[in-house]
Amino acid sequence: MDNIVLFGATGFLGMHLLYDLFVRNNNDIVYCIVREKNIERAQKKLLNIFHQYFDHSFDEAISSQVKVVVGDLCKEHFGMSDEDYYNLEKVASKVIHCGAVVKHFGKKNDFYQVNVLGTSKVVEFCQEANAYLLYISSIAVIERMSPDGKCEYREPNLSDEYAKSKIKAEEMIIECKEKGLRSSIIRVGSLAGRYIDGGFQLNIEDNSLYAKLKTIIQSGYLPSSMLKKEIEFLPVDECAKALNYTLKAEKEGIYLFYNYNTITYAELACHLSELGYSVQIKEYKDFISYLNEVSKFGLDREALAGFYLSARRKHKKEYYYEQTLGYLREIPFDWPVISKEYIKKVLQYMKKVNYLEVSMKNYISQNPCKVYFGESVVQYLPEEICKLGSKVLLVYGENSIKVNGIYLQIIRQLEEKKIDYCEYSGVKANPTIELVEKGVEACRSYGADVILAVGGGSVIDCSKAIAATVYSEKSVWELVEDNELVDRTVPVISVLTVSGSGSEIDGICSLTNPEIPNKRGITSQKVIPKVSFLDPKYTSFVPVSLSAAGVVDTIAHLMEQYFQDTVDIQVQNSIMECMLEKCFKYGRRLMKEPKSYEVRTNLMYISTYAMNGFLLKKKNEDWSLHPIEHQLSAYYDITHGVGIAILMPEWMNAIFKPQSYRKIYEYGVHVWGINPDLNEYEVGRLAIKKTEQFLRDLQMPKSLSSIGIKDNTHFDIMSERAYRKNISTDYLSLSKAEIYALYNKVL
Repeated sequence: MDNIVLFGATGFLGMHLLYDLFVRNNNDIVYCIVREKNIERAQKKLLNIFHQYFDHSFDEAISSQVKVVVGDLCKEHFGMSDEDYYNLEKVASKVIHCGAVVKHFGKKNDFYQVNVLGTSKVVEFCQEANAYLLYISSIAVIERMSPDGKCEYREPNLSDEYAKSKIKAEEMIIECKEKGLRSSIIRVGSLAGRYIDGGFQLNIEDNSLYAKLKTIIQSGYLPSSMLKKEIEFLPVDECAKALNYTLKAEKEGIYLFYNYNTITYAELACHLSELGYSVQIKEYKDFISYLNEVSKFGLDREALAGFYLSARRKHKKEYYYEQTLGYLREIPFDWPVISKEYIKKVLQYMKKVNYLEVSMKNYISQNPCKVYFGESVVQYLPEEICKLGSKVLLVYGENSIKVNGIYLQIIRQLEEKKIDYCEYSGVKANPTIELVEKGVEACRSYGADVILAVGGGSVIDCSKAIAATVYSEKSVWELVEDNELVDRTVPVISVLTVSGSGSEIDGICSLTNPEIPNKRGITSQKVIPKVSFLDPKYTSFVPVSLSAAGVVDTIAHLMEQYFQDTVDIQVQNSIMECMLEKCFKYGRRLMKEPKSYEVRTNLMYISTYAMNGFLLKKKNEDWSLHPIEHQLSAYYDITHGVGIAILMPEWMNAIFKPQSYRKIYEYGVHVWGINPDLNEYEVGRLAIKKTEQFLRDLQMPKSLSSIGIKDNTHFDIMSERAYRKNISTDYLSLSKAEIYALYNKVL
């Protein structure tokens, strides 16, 4: 067991060194030096920053293995009392010094005070404690040093003060090493986001590598002279791993931690283009002129200067690199390959923290559905039918509309206006292709030129599928498999009796093929109903449990549009937050006041306009919950909203990852009113708990076993099919293994 003193613990690299020590399950005690006014503030600061990078998995290790010490690099004895300083000296066996001003712009004195004088105090401490020192330097020193370690200063440039301060610190350590100091100097390359998920430093705006990426993406250009030059990404989690190996072995010497798996700028441009960011090539002088011009209009001049520097800099890395490679391969350890998938993770993090803005998508919006909303609006039904045709196929479910009187109202109006009609009834939840095929046959044989759907989402979906197939030579499932084949359709009019699906206003119809089995749909503007009649009173005739399932479906529609990484859609975000908050409010009231016109009106309005296309078309679409539930409906024929309710809490847990912390934090604060002073992780967890409690308040089942599904026989193929529907998304997408685990968790 070692007693390790860590300077720079709250920094990006320091946090990952600490985390990697925990991952290794070492019993080392780590004394973290934190600059703060008192121990309570220091402890809180360390923990808060740790939780901004990682989850709570290692809270127990932190409480037992981490000793927070208030200290300041720039002060004598780090600002500690003599007693505290000497006590720390007694226990220290190893010291990691990664505390520094790390940026390419700043005042000379700031660099000198921390990077030079601060390091001298750390060296003095190590000498007095007879402790091994692992000093974190920078690759920036190499272009100003010869192989023998002597400085070769060139003409000053914008990054000199940082490099000079690191050189002076190295010289000091090398001199003390000759007097007996046990030490290693590690010259670290271009630290980048974690290899596992792309997570990067909190002060991302200070990093020249990320400024460079941002400049390329926002300008959309790259100078031709740079195409063959290399760019290095050194994932911080991999770097921390290699540093801790060195610490454990006390491997003395000067080493270069540089990821030799570089990529060229041409390869970077290719990766960016494949990820949706177009990059054009310009001549160097034209590129510089362009950047000079656009810097007047918002691009940070320092970021651009950092780009110029990194574009021209060449590192003399060969001398120390070969001996570093030999040492690392003995461990064994190797640096990771920089792939398109890794670049994708890096960009996702840049978008998450709003450093790289994801623009609102260009869109064309035209919803052809005419909506009659309110009490007794169905009186206008005959007028609208006559505009579209003269022979009606009336499609509905079983006997519920006859029991509650809606059927009689519809028939009376049709007969009063002498509108010809025939009936096609018996549509059930999760309509099958067989039901659609029989409906197509009925429509064709009668010669109907209008389809009137009276019911909820299943009836309307079935009617839209019938409408798409009547004039087609293809089968309905062929249209499902290739939506582009949908051409001429029979006009559909809907009278909504169960709100939640949004089918009354959208161009989607979901169908089940029980022979496979699978649940998929047709998505086409051509199947959007021409007219929809929305009378809130009609929805009060159905069982409250069915209405509650509709509320859950509405919430899912909103969530899957809301949990996105697009930053410039604040209007839509606010609208969806309001809709979600009202869903939760009126959903609870629904259980107590099922006949309330106010409750029914608000729930019907929200469910319809959540799916009218206005919210969705301005966002990067990322639907991940619905495909997972559709497989449940296909295999077990359960009510869609019930399946969503069972899955939703665990789905939220599954997508609760660092890239979505901020968005779920906003959901918790703006929708649930959770204290915004809590950190993102705490707010996110509370938001998920509140969502789950709401589902319990709606008396939704909690597990599949509670509705008769007792084993996981079909879960593997279900996961595969759900994954195929998820695979084109990137923000909330889940792997097949994650989907399989989700199904099992709710079993």
